[in-house]
Amino acid sequence: MIKNIIFKFTYVFILIFLYLTSAYSENKIKIELQIGNEILTNIDFLNEKNYLIALNNNLKKLPKNQLKKISKESLIREKIKKIELLKIYDFKKADKYSDQILRDFYLRLNFNNEKEFKSYLVNYNLDIFDIKEKLKIETLWNEMIFKKYNNQIKIDREKIK
Repeated sequence: MIKNIIFKFTYVFILIFLYLTSAYSENKIKIELQIGNEILTNIDFLNEKNYLIALNNNLKKLPKNQLKKISKESLIREKIKKIELLKIYDFKKADKYSDQILRDFYLRLNFNNEKEFKSYLVNYNLDIFDIKEKLKIETLWNEMIFKKYNNQIKIDREKIK
């Protein structure tokens, strides 16, 4: 009986030790950059690279350093947009449109439904909630720019003809 308890305890201890050791060695998180109060880690840049490749598989053909640069610039732009948008918009209120925006997005990428899109994202270690957040930021940014500059645009229909 005691041998059985000791065996189970040792077994559980070894499993926990192995799990923690492998998790620590694979996922060392390093702070790469700080923009305002937003901290960007190496994991954030890796996720951005996966996101960009998931949207455009041709990016796989780029040299690693160029893809890393594109990912970094993309994530920096996104964080700057988010910081500016948070000054104007309540992100919670913007959630009501996120399902429709997501639906339009995956249909544009030739997926038939959200389930199909989610299974595709798993291949790139991405989550649907992260995609919704990115889409929300882009949509709100476009809306803000449109509102800001809409009245400054004059269309001369005669010149177009």
